[in-house]
Amino acid sequence: MNPGEVHIWRVDLSRWSGDGAELDAEELARAARFRFPEIRQRWVAGRAALRRLLERYTGVPAAELRFARGEHGKPYLAGSRVRFNMTDSGDLALYAVTLDAEIGVDVERVRAIDGASISRRFLPEAEAAAVAADPASFLRIWTRREAYLKCIGVGLRRIDLPIEPGYWVADLEPAPGYAGAAVWEGGERSIAVRDF
Repeated sequence: MNPGEVHIWRVDLSRWSGDGAELDAEELARAARFRFPEIRQRWVAGRAALRRLLERYTGVPAAELRFARGEHGKPYLAGSRVRFNMTDSGDLALYAVTLDAEIGVDVERVRAIDGASISRRFLPEAEAAAVAADPASFLRIWTRREAYLKCIGVGLRRIDLPIEPGYWVADLEPAPGYAGAAVWEGGERSIAVRDF
């Protein structure tokens, strides 16, 4: 991978199975807390896919990868140039990987939703006005915002934060019936979307 690239990996979590052998004790304990087996299996599949992807970039065996957490809980690989983020909606998961720049990614399944009222309640005024003028823009705007918050590592509790200058936003159409976005620090980078 070159520093000027962003790799977006698409994963159909319904096709992944396994016992989570790649996961560490903390991940296995978290998986055990899921009440419904199908949700537990999807979560285990998502973590296993992340570890296998990061193994490709780092050369470290998936089961040996050690994650650290940022101030607000965003996971990262300490001492590595590889930066990543993951998201899922239903069985579709997206993983964004790049070098030397924080990154965030979000995906949402397209569905009937009252985007105008959600926007008025949570989004900055300019974005709420954009959704009011074009209701079909809601998921595009929402996924951009979520990807940005994941990039800076603060989560949805700060949904009202504007996207600051110095971040690059790319809209994604990861699969039919889904909207998505990736956001990273710095300038333009080439994007490749691949299946894993």
